[in-house]
Amino acid sequence: MSAGYQSASQEKSGCTYFERALRDPKRVRGERDNIEPDSEHLELLSVLALTSVSVISFALLAGIWLLRRWFRNWQLRNMILRGKTASNPPNS
Repeated sequence: MSAGYQSASQEKSGCTYFERALRDPKRVRGERDNIEPDSEHLELLSVLALTSVSVISFALLAGIWLLRRWFRNWQLRNMILRGKTASNPPNS
């Protein structure tokens, strides 16, 4: 047997060994039992947590922006009212 044929033969037998090991029903059952059954629930919880944090952050930023805008408008209204009362004295 030639050296090239022998190494190719050994490679093929090695591949079939690993293929059999990968498809071994006992190994597949053993690994399937090691999988956590609640992995879908954990993924759902992480998605809900991320969504909740995003919504709350957006609502908080929008609320701060609206309060700032309301306060600025209130200041401008007061400045306008003070300006009207200063230009029109009550005794004139």
